[in-house]
Amino acid sequence: MTSVAQNLEYRPLSSVDFKAFVRAFNLAYEDYHVPIQLTPRSFSALIERDEIDVDQTVIALDEGQIVGMGMLGVRPPTGWIGGMGVI
Repeated sequence: MTSVAQNLEYRPLSSVDFKAFVRAFNLAYEDYHVPIQLTPRSFSALIERDEIDVDQTVIALDEGQIVGMGMLGVRPPTGWIGGMGVI
């Protein structure tokens, strides 16, 4: 039986532990068709390059554990989904 989260909490990326976020991102993408394995340093470079807004990027937590993310890229006047993942 699959567990369903009842009380998800949503917070901006800027408010969570960055290393925990990178670990969660890597877990979300471990079965992706192109292997992705980022370090905190390489993810910081991605954020800068892709202009990911860490205050508007949404992190989903279940009992304090990161279980999903929706990254928002912003380069006015354009915005885009910079990546989504669910663990």
